[in-house]
Amino acid sequence: MILNDCMKTYNKINMEQKQLYVALYDAIIENKDNIVNQLLNEGANPNTPLLYDHSALYWSILKGDINIVKLILNKNYIPNDKEINAAKSKGEKYKEIYHLVRDSHKNKPFEIEI
Repeated sequence: MILNDCMKTYNKINMEQKQLYVALYDAIIENKDNIVNQLLNEGANPNTPLLYDHSALYWSILKGDINIVKLILNKNYIPNDKEINAAKSKGEKYKEIYHLVRDSHKNKPFEIEI
């Protein structure tokens, strides 16, 4: 089962985080916006890679759920290039998602090393 594979991947994190991780993945796959919101508010980390080393945002993009994409981006999540490319590859159908993700990336703060 896919979720068992997910759990094996993350043996190093504590049980509470594992439960949040699995619940977040399930909620995204099932398009349960209200549960995703609750999990994020309870501390589920959208940066934690889920199945196949992809983030919560990546899976939300693939599912095409703009509400979940917005929830994650509103948690100050900064999209990476893989996520932007995933949104772009979905074409016209997911155009609004692509623009949200791309624009969030543009607003990414940069760091200067001294």
